[in-house]
Amino acid sequence: MCLWATYSSTALRAQSTTADSLRRLIIPAADDTLKVRRLTELARILTNTGKYDSAMSASNWGKTLAERLNDSVGLADALFQYGRVFDFQDKYTETLDFYQQSLAIAEKSAYKLGIANALGNIGNVYFAQSQYQQALEYYLTSLRLNEELGNTQGRIKSLGNIGNSYEAQSQYPQALEYFLKSLKLSEKIGDKQSMARSLNNIGYVYQVQNQYKQALEYHLKSLKLKEELADKVGISRSLENIGGIYRSNKQYPQALEYHLKSLNLMEGLSDKRGIARSWNDIGIDYEELQQYDSALAYLQRSFALAKEIQYPSVLANAQYSISSVLTKQNKHRAALPHALEALKLRVEAGVRKEQSESYALLSAIYATLGNYQAAYDAEKNFHSINDSLFNTSNAKRLTTLQTDYDAQKRAAEEQIRAAEARYKAELAAQEKERQTQLQYAAIAGVVLFVLALALASRRVSLESAWGQRFGRFVSFAAVVMLVEFAILFLDPWLDRFTGGIPLWRMAANVGIAVVVTPVHGVMEGRLRASAHGGDSSRL
Repeated sequence: MCLWATYSSTALRAQSTTADSLRRLIIPAADDTLKVRRLTELARILTNTGKYDSAMSASNWGKTLAERLNDSVGLADALFQYGRVFDFQDKYTETLDFYQQSLAIAEKSAYKLGIANALGNIGNVYFAQSQYQQALEYYLTSLRLNEELGNTQGRIKSLGNIGNSYEAQSQYPQALEYFLKSLKLSEKIGDKQSMARSLNNIGYVYQVQNQYKQALEYHLKSLKLKEELADKVGISRSLENIGGIYRSNKQYPQALEYHLKSLNLMEGLSDKRGIARSWNDIGIDYEELQQYDSALAYLQRSFALAKEIQYPSVLANAQYSISSVLTKQNKHRAALPHALEALKLRVEAGVRKEQSESYALLSAIYATLGNYQAAYDAEKNFHSINDSLFNTSNAKRLTTLQTDYDAQKRAAEEQIRAAEARYKAELAAQEKERQTQLQYAAIAGVVLFVLALALASRRVSLESAWGQRFGRFVSFAAVVMLVEFAILFLDPWLDRFTGGIPLWRMAANVGIAVVVTPVHGVMEGRLRASAHGGDSSRL
């Protein structure tokens, strides 16, 4: 059930390996508090991989140990993980009980992260039961705490869940606003899993607003990321949504193809909620293809499974679709109770778009049965809700939000490009300066070297002590310039070789000096020989 809690097959394999490692670390842990932490982490991983009995054992062990140690943080986490075991099995009563226990302990000990996590997951329980306004209240409080803590991942989840609550209540501009915030934050930290979920959610907002081109664009982006992550649950949801877009465009064979692919993945994952949704989608596809017997078979399966796992939204959708098929078979009296039950569930859930669909269907059924007053009332309710959902201001608001997001993204990209341009310009300037220094060093070195040779060849100038000192200075300066030239010339390679580490760079410079220094010895010898030759000529 958990919103924003999908796991790729790669991640699950990695978590299975981590679980084995944690098991080996738990028993020998000398610190019992550390043992509690490892047990709750083990419980989390076991729950994610569907090993619920083992997860419950680990949670219970951690809970017992935390109680003995009077470790309130560990106890809150252990109770939270206990709740997740039931949460993943759609056992809402037990789930809510343990989350509330965890929340109470976390609040008592001022454990803010524990409070934020418990609030968020309590919101998920209410959301799964179509109690969207209650879920929203918990999500908003969780978001505020995650912002105080600087918990980026927690903020991303809270923003996504808030968007889901608004979307479920047909408040599409608000939903899109929070989904875009979540996407922006996910992109900032490079979290592909969260980016994929945000893109999927944004696509769905456009989809229910009948803006299919934009919807398909976002769903395909989301699907690409999910395929990169090998996220089978996420892939199945994207396939499900893409199938919905094809159906909305009256491309029913393509819709059925995508929904069958989604069902195949859901069955492989034993995801009962996903299977219930897929059966419902496939039933609707067959209905549109006018294969009514096949449609009813799938819709009745969906209804039975949704009832078994207490999945109100799919239960309502299945009832509505069964009524729709029966109506097309001219079985209006049989269709009426299903339509009324679907409307009841949708009113309880507060899903206004689906309510408008139910009123439209009821109006047609009542009119056929001759109950014109009821037909008129249903038609009036349909137009009242439908006009509020698909009005001009909503469309403009969606466009404005998307435009603002695109503008911010372009501005950020422009800043990056400008920074890269400045960096390249700085590198070019540094290279130009290096080339200039190389030229000056080469010129100075050549001048000094020529001067040294000239002095060496002029024996008279070296007879005096002053001349000999000047000759030694010139030869030394020539060698220094030669070393400097070599260092400047080899600078790019030295940086790459030494990694910019000062100690290694200094060692490289010394090495160059050692290699070049013998030149000084040669020049000194030449000068001394020249000076000695001058003395002999006068004897």
